[in-house]
This record gives sequence, C-alpha cells and structure tokens, in this order.
Amino acid sequence: MFPEREAWTRQNLITLTEIPAPPFKEEARGRAFANMLRAAGADSVWIDEVGNILAKRHGKTGKKTVVLEAHLDTVFPEETDVKIKMRGDTLYALGVGDDTRGLTMVLTILGCDGAHALNEWWLDDNSHLAMQRTLLVLLAEAGVR
Repeated sequence: MFPEREAWTRQNLITLTEIPAPPFKEEARGRAFANMLRAAGADSVWIDEVGNILAKRHGKTGKKTVVLEAHLDTVFPEETDVKIKMRGDTLYALGVGDDTRGLTMVLTILGCDGAHALNEWWLDDNSHLAMQRTLLVLLAEAGVR
C-alpha cells in the first residue's frame, strides 16, 4: 500500500523482531517502539502504568478517533534466538509475523504523509489517529496484569 516506505518498514520489522520480548519482559522492545513512534511523527507518546505504549497523531478537529493496535510480546523464552535470517526477499525469525509485523504496520501508517496517505486512504483531517500496544490483549482486557 505504501511502496515508498518498503525499505523503511522492512528495517523497522528487523529491528523490532531482533529485540527479545518474552511475556512480561517487553520493556526493551517497548522503549524502542515508543522511540520509533516519536520518530515516525506521533504528536504524543506515553507509557501507562502497566507498560502499554500509546501514541496519538492529531487531526484538525478530533471529531473521531481511529485506533491501530498491535502487541509487543512474544511467547518464546528469553533465550530464544530471534535474529532475522534472510533468504531472497523473505525474512525468517520467530515472532516476525506475530505480532511484530503489526507494530511495523502502525509505524508505516503513522510515518506516511497524513494528507497524502492517511487522508486519501481512510483517515480525514477531522480524525485523531491513536496507536496503542497491549501486552497480551486478553490479559490486558481482563485486568490480569
């Protein structure tokens, strides 16, 4: 959808995948993702009391909010090799798809020119774009952590 961002998106995917994020130990990946959100153009980025990373890109009026969500953690033990291996144009590593790809999708959409990409796609200037990351969607929603 955003071919001009392909190399940047791939590098973000590699960077985030190679930061281990076993359950309840996602802090390093969370800090990196927060910094990447800032660099991609989020107006504000914050980490809540349970470690969720949230970001916001303001529209002109804020009449509606569109939320993009992905999670940082993986299900692998801390010592798992998460180094990317490339074969041709394909990336191989545990966690590269679930859900690191979702994180890079958030960054790519945020990093595109709002007037050109987001507005023409599905977000008008009256909308706020909110990005969030939850540790484990079901656990976070259940209030377990």
